[in-house]
Amino acid sequence: MNVVCEGQTEETFIKEVLAQYFNSQEIAFNPINLGGLNKKGQFHKFKRRIQNLCRRDSSAWVTTMVDYYGFPVELPGKSTPGSPKIKAKALMENFKEEIGENNFIPYIVLHEFEALLFSKPDAFSSWFPEDEVNELIKVRNNFESPELINDHSETAPSKRILNNCKNYDKIVHGTLISLEITLETIRKECPQFNDWIKQLENLKFKSKGLSKPLP
Repeated sequence: MNVVCEGQTEETFIKEVLAQYFNSQEIAFNPINLGGLNKKGQFHKFKRRIQNLCRRDSSAWVTTMVDYYGFPVELPGKSTPGSPKIKAKALMENFKEEIGENNFIPYIVLHEFEALLFSKPDAFSSWFPEDEVNELIKVRNNFESPELINDHSETAPSKRILNNCKNYDKIVHGTLISLEITLETIRKECPQFNDWIKQLENLKFKSKGLSKPLP
């Protein structure tokens, strides 16, 4: 299972959290970090890389773990009216069509990786003072789901964390906190993330070799 991501934090999360979970199902995860996607024109490079991965081994699945927040506007769907869930669904449908490969499964994180950490904000207490953690709990309580914490440049999940936890380091703390939260809790609190995991769980592998990572 090749998982295309856009940052070191996501890459580590895939290795330390997702790969460990799917290891029991004999599905090997191979994270591929392509860097940021928010620069103009970056999507076309991103698209070509995914298509090349899909075509290099049509028996291997390729998926993504990229942020909705910084996703390139070149792909239709981001301006779709409706809730964030509707927008993300439209974006992923267009993404799937744009790539045009049967072994591709798009996943776009609502609204960014840090939203997953709001699944259980008191998990921050191992690294941050109580008053800072309490502010994160207040943020979480204002939303039905962590995935609905909005994507404005000043109110995106990562900005909310940084505004309250001044020493937060995405690369250092991101995966450690997610491990503290547990994958089970993240799935329970984040429906769209859980839908993606279910898709991966339900994939049919013709043989054990199909999940081997590309070199």
